Amino acid sequence: MRRNIAFLLFMLVVIPLLAMGAWYPFNPRNGDMQTDAGGLVRAQQCHVAHFEWASPDVAAATAVCNVTPTAAIARVVTGATLTQPDDCRCLAVKAPTTYSGVVTVTGTNIAGQIISETFTLSGTSATNGDKAFKTVTAVTVPANEQIQVGTTDKLGLPYKANYIVPFAGFRDGSMDSSPPNVTSDPDKIELNTSDPYRTMNGTKAEIIFTWY
Repeated sequence: MRRNIAFLLFMLVVIPLLAMGAWYPFNPRNGDMQTDAGGLVRAQQCHVAHFEWASPDVAAATAVCNVTPTAAIARVVTGATLTQPDDCRCLAVKAPTTYSGVVTVTGTNIAGQIISETFTLSGTSATNGDKAFKTVTAVTVPANEQIQVGTTDKLGLPYKANYIVPFAGFRDGSMDSSPPNVTSDPDKIELNTSDPYRTMNGTKAEIIFTWY
């Protein structure tokens, strides 16, 4: 009898409250927090995280590939021609000789999902990307052009977030004098990145940040 009553109360009271999000003080379903202003006034919980990259190398212009102009037609370079990034990080593409056009890089993000990014080149300057690549699987190379794909200091973060606020960055256990520059995106994890104050040098890089 008691079990039946308890089950009935659970079904009639607890379940509807859960469905309405009436948790106090925090609703893990949507991140809402009740406030002292009453149940109808809510705030959003933020999260504090520490993340580290084991030993990102110095950014290099040809870290991924240096494809020489050996074909008279555009081609897609794959396989052993490509060297994988040492960590999940944004890329840079350039042509050592003057070229204006588009190069597309395909690979995966930190979650292993397939992504691609187009780089519009102009002259011989490097074009830095915004997406963090864990792997590179293909690079489109224009006809009769030498294309170099390298790495930048911008590293990938493992969260999708509306906002990311960095508290501090560290290099090899030593705190940087300024926190990293960060980018955030709630939909695409590869657009959530950290650009540390100091350049990469092959030692551990860390960040402490809050995100929502």
